[in-house]
Amino acid sequence: MKIKELTDHLVRELTALDHDEFVSVADVSKGPGSESEPYNHVLVTVEHANGARSAIQVMQVTGPGIAPAGEYRIPANGW
Repeated sequence: MKIKELTDHLVRELTALDHDEFVSVADVSKGPGSESEPYNHVLVTVEHANGARSAIQVMQVTGPGIAPAGEYRIPANGW
């Protein structure tokens, strides 16, 4: 599973929970510069009813065919 697939899955599953405490779930893996530099390690944010915000992040992506990269740096072929 590539990072984009994981992000889509997380957003879909968290949204489907329809939990009273979740005000919104958003894919934030895309942003300024993400198309030319796809290294945003923050994938999803969840806004909570009490005003808190949670962030789901990726620390490292490894595996067959994935270019080596430092922590919190997602290689382009990992997307």
